[in-house]
Amino acid sequence: MARADDIATLELIYEAWNEGNVARIAERYWSDRIEWHDPVELEQGGIYVGRERVIGRVVGLAADIGVPLLRIERITPLGGEYIVELDFDVVPAAAELPPGSIALVHVARIEGGRVVRLRMFVNADSAFAALADQAARA
Repeated sequence: MARADDIATLELIYEAWNEGNVARIAERYWSDRIEWHDPVELEQGGIYVGRERVIGRVVGLAADIGVPLLRIERITPLGGEYIVELDFDVVPAAAELPPGSIALVHVARIEGGRVVRLRMFVNADSAFAALADQAARA
């Protein structure tokens, strides 16, 4: 699949998220063997493998922080992955987060039009550092 197709897929995923449609995202865009990696800074975070476990995690996150509207700031292809820089406004009911706009970075690997791995980072520097470390180990 061409990079333009992958980028369009990512844009559709975030559009579906903003519509509150996790089930559609999972069905259309996630591999059965998807891996979801929470940010290392997140105390209760972890790695979730498999579509059903990832759905459970995403639904749990939405319950914790609400369903913020995500805005794509930039999508950068890097090797076989895509760095998706996002921001969102904290939902007022999300007691654990301060009010205001928060940056978030996803690093997505897409194969055959489906996300097979999505790693979350709290900022672009963390994402680029993780990718550099990954490349150094390869």
